Amino acid sequence: MADFERSTTVGVGADSAFAFFADPQHLPEYVTTMRLEETTVVDGDLEAGAEAETHARNHAGEARFFADRTARRVEWGLPGGDYAGSITVAAGTASTSAVTIRLHIGDDAATAEVDKALDQAVRNIGRLLSGR
Repeated sequence: MADFERSTTVGVGADSAFAFFADPQHLPEYVTTMRLEETTVVDGDLEAGAEAETHARNHAGEARFFADRTARRVEWGLPGGDYAGSITVAAGTASTSAVTIRLHIGDDAATAEVDKALDQAVRNIGRLLSGR
C-alpha cells in the first residue's frame, strides 16, 4: 500500500476552487488519464462510471464521488477496492486558496507512475484555476 500527497496554491478563492472540484465533470481536465463514461446521483453521492489508464492498460469500473461543501473536501474511491483519494481546499487570501490532493492505493509497484500523474494533475490544476 502507498499513500501520496501533493499541495499547491491556486489563484482563486476557496469557494470557487471547491466548486470546480465538486463537479466531477472537471475531473478529466486535471487528471488526464481519467474519462467519465456516465454519472448518477444516489442519496446525494455521485456514482460515476470511470475509466482510467495506468501502466498502458485501461481500467474501467464504478467509482464513488462525494463533495462535502462544509469541509470543502471531495472524496472518491472504488467500492470494495483499495483505492481512494481526496482533494481539500483551504482558504488563503480573498483571491487564493490551498489545494491538497491525497491518494491511497494498494499497489506499491505503481508509485513512480502515480507520482508522475499527481505532478501532472497539480500542474493542470494550477493552469485551470489561475484565471477563475
